[in-house]
Amino acid sequence: MTKSMHVVLEDLKLDRLYVIYPGNLRYGLDERVEVVPLDLLGSLA
Repeated sequence: MTKSMHVVLEDLKLDRLYVIYPGNLRYGLDERVEVVPLDLLGSLA
């Protein structure tokens, strides 16, 4: 978790934040932040 992630969650009043990356693993960084592979982007809806 970076400071900017905390800021954007609060400033934009987001329930969830997804970090999309070109890797293979899906994992949580925080209660409201999840790292998701680009290949699984369609499964977020």
